[in-house]
Amino acid sequence: MPDVKPTGLTELLAPSMSDVVYVGDGVASDKYMSIGRLLGMVGVIPGGRISGTTTAFQIGDQTGIDTIYYVPYKHNLVQLYDSTNGVWITYPFSTLSIAVPATTNTNYDVFVELSGGVPALSLIAWSNDSTRATDVVYQSGRLVASGNPEKLLVGTFRTGGVSGETGDWKQYRFISNVYNREFKRILLADNTSHNYTTSAWRPWNNDYSYVCAVVSSIYSGVISHFTGESYNTGSADDLFYGQGICIDATTSATHWAHQQTYPVHRDTSGIFNYLSPGYHFLQAVEYGNNGVLLRNSVMSGRLEC
Repeated sequence: MPDVKPTGLTELLAPSMSDVVYVGDGVASDKYMSIGRLLGMVGVIPGGRISGTTTAFQIGDQTGIDTIYYVPYKHNLVQLYDSTNGVWITYPFSTLSIAVPATTNTNYDVFVELSGGVPALSLIAWSNDSTRATDVVYQSGRLVASGNPEKLLVGTFRTGGVSGETGDWKQYRFISNVYNREFKRILLADNTSHNYTTSAWRPWNNDYSYVCAVVSSIYSGVISHFTGESYNTGSADDLFYGQGICIDATTSATHWAHQQTYPVHRDTSGIFNYLSPGYHFLQAVEYGNNGVLLRNSVMSGRLEC
């Protein structure tokens, strides 16, 4: 039987997601669905980014952040799962926000879910630096909270040493996105000099705070570089000494530049790594020897966030 189509229709020039469209299924019956449900049948990447400001991609340093925002970036649509009917529904959104909890050194996942019929943000704290308290799983190709697929994961942030605050700047990249990711710079420099005569890896100038720290919501690419000067103050030209970066440790080196020659060198090393979800730190490290002076270090790179 041919479709029975309504007549006398007027085109909507500015439709909303709650407006309905006629659906013909080959039988003589009147059926319709909302535009939001119709678009939910087509996979749409969530259009926003989490940020410490109402700017979706903030380049400048942000410290003392007490509010997390989910800001339209590529577009202003987000699809949320309707577990009752087993479908995705598309919703428009404007900038959403949620307060940073009054904790220190804690990871939080950021979800978009419905509250009162409109998209809103919610948080779930991690158990520790590397383990989620509530796992995230794939639902039709999108990460959602395990056991609660109505919660769509859009990012992760970490509180710092001050309760109720996070940061997103060159030394501490504590905001990470799942979608619409961009590379942001990491950078730390020390223009002083010091001697280190022990043949073992340790933090640069024995400074355990000389790190760039980051959080990653999902596997994230990081490009890291280390540049520093080494000066052999002795007469031997066969000394082994080096400097570089160690990821998540202080007594080894993930990558490094080393010298065995005399007398002064500008050493550079670099590498691309993938960081697993969670908290990570990039520690500047050094390997000494008799008569070695180290100076003018620069740790730099790019983090996918």
